[in-house]
Amino acid sequence: RRVAAELQEESDKLTQKGDRDRLEKDELRQELDAKEDQYLRSIEQERRTREDVEAVLTDVTTELDRYRVDYKSIEELQKENATLVDKIRRQEAYLKRKLEREKVSRASMK
Repeated sequence: RRVAAELQEESDKLTQKGDRDRLEKDELRQELDAKEDQYLRSIEQERRTREDVEAVLTDVTTELDRYRVDYKSIEELQKENATLVDKIRRQEAYLKRKLEREKVSRASMK
């Protein structure tokens, strides 16, 4: 009887240990699942944030390229303006010479 009681006691201890181990395993599984869910949410949030930043970067790059084109246009307009100003000065000088010639021509006709 004593051996049977010891065996029963040992069996009960092992059953309790098995129950504790299963509970601990279940708790660890729940903790692992919770951490995995948290990490997956974090990764998803980081992915969305990265996509948003990439979209903003694309918009900024496009706008910067447009400004660069506009800046070239401004440079070209400034060159064209300088050419036109020079042309106007030459035309003014030509018209002054022409008026002087006409004045001289009229004066000599009188």
